[in-house]
Amino acid sequence: MERHRLAYVVATSRIKLDYSQVLHVAPERQLEKVLRSQADDYLSIDLYASNVMAKMDVTSLDLEDDSQTLVWISHVLEHVERDDLAISEINRVLRESGIALVQVPVWREKTYEDFFLQTKDERLRSIYQPDHVGLYGMDIIERFERGGFEASVVRAQDFGPDKLIEQRLSFASTNEVFIFTKRWPAGNLNLQQMFSSTASSRVVGEG
Repeated sequence: MERHRLAYVVATSRIKLDYSQVLHVAPERQLEKVLRSQADDYLSIDLYASNVMAKMDVTSLDLEDDSQTLVWISHVLEHVERDDLAISEINRVLRESGIALVQVPVWREKTYEDFFLQTKDERLRSIYQPDHVGLYGMDIIERFERGGFEASVVRAQDFGPDKLIEQRLSFASTNEVFIFTKRWPAGNLNLQQMFSSTASSRVVGEG
């Protein structure tokens, strides 16, 4: 898939990752092979799938603090109502300067959420998939920054038209790989305010 190829190209050519302790959330079969081959210690988790090493909820990880050097989580957070809890848990288990490599479908600038959508038909009409809880915007960066991370983004277009077409890196809503580096514990508001005095409030239901 395009998003798998894009993530792999970013991971192998644009950033230096520490594969000492790798947490792979909802593992993709192709990428699992790559991460297993690179990692000193690899753990795959999912709340529902059976082909993982441990059953675990990303909003309540049964892992020690500061235990992971890399969290790889692709197309998971759009299924999670309390993504703030997931971000907090990712921060908690990452070591200082550890990286979360994140992909979500991005549809807009501001995230749209409507938790009153209850039926599959309602969700399909409003957010295009019945198992999603919203439409992410680029303000996912602000959510992670509030959670104690420094953010950078690599887009498929950054690789130029030739490589983009040759390696088929682009898909309508999946053109970004977000690289979030842990800078402070999520609960330490004083440190966070020192580094980010302009964090904006969470946008809910904005069209």
